[in-house]
Amino acid sequence: MKKLFLISCVMVLGVTLGFGSAEPAEKTKTLKVGVIWGLTGPGSQQQLAWKDAVLLCADYINQKGGVTVKGEKYRIQCVVEDNKNSPAGSVDAATKLEHQEKVKFIVGLVVPVQLEGVMSVR
Repeated sequence: MKKLFLISCVMVLGVTLGFGSAEPAEKTKTLKVGVIWGLTGPGSQQQLAWKDAVLLCADYINQKGGVTVKGEKYRIQCVVEDNKNSPAGSVDAATKLEHQEKVKFIVGLVVPVQLEGVMSVR
């Protein structure tokens, strides 16, 4: 199950953002991606594993040269937030990622009411 999730994560990030080839570091910018999971609260054990899988995917993509967006190279920087497994925590996490961290993308969230909270911010 973990392998399937990891493969899915790599495919989603890779297809969404576009795999790139290796380029010198000075030509590579940073793409901040928000990662929201319930790292505390009920059910957090599984979501901690999912967070680790997303970070592993980002590392893998970065090792392959990052991603290409509109012809420019980017390395993925994951900014992790805990939604405390609650809708209110999801809104707080998304608000911080959107307004303070200035992320362009948010991944994670498997609980529909938590996803709705994030969508209300975006």
